Amino acid sequence: MIATGATAEPRDVAAAALAARYLAFVRASAGTRAERLAAEVSADVVNEVSRRVLGEPDPFPTLDALVTLAHELSLQGDDELLDSVGAGPVEDAIVERADLRPAIAERCRRSVPGWRETVRGAWVDAHVAATLPPPLDGLVTGLRDGDGDARERSTGTSRRRSKRQELARGGRRR
Repeated sequence: MIATGATAEPRDVAAAALAARYLAFVRASAGTRAERLAAEVSADVVNEVSRRVLGEPDPFPTLDALVTLAHELSLQGDDELLDSVGAGPVEDAIVERADLRPAIAERCRRSVPGWRETVRGAWVDAHVAATLPPPLDGLVTGLRDGDGDARERSTGTSRRRSKRQELARGGRRR
């Protein structure tokens, strides 16, 4: 059963520890060459998070822990971690797990700390965006199917690519 309750507190100590390892890996993999090389040793944490998000019946202990910790760190000035969680595990949950969308939307609707900001980092194809419940449909960046270019949002402003998306396109983030 998927937890629909909106809580800002991680409910699982193991999930909180995994979130801390994941965010430490993300931070190190964006650092100096020495930090990136050292981070490669712990790259298995990315697979573990992905396995939990995509494979567990209820991945919300992991997702809540990631969003909560990234949000706390963003309050200390580290906004890039929110982008990384939004463009990584949260985007994967929205795109790959339609069963999670209502619970994610509920967290955003209830303004659970960090969820709205994190979801803004997710990019989804137009055919997926059309199926999202409110407020997800207005928070994610919709892409034209097939070309990967960002559509303009209803506000008329273009979104910047996340670090992960920019690197995947072979460029450097500006």
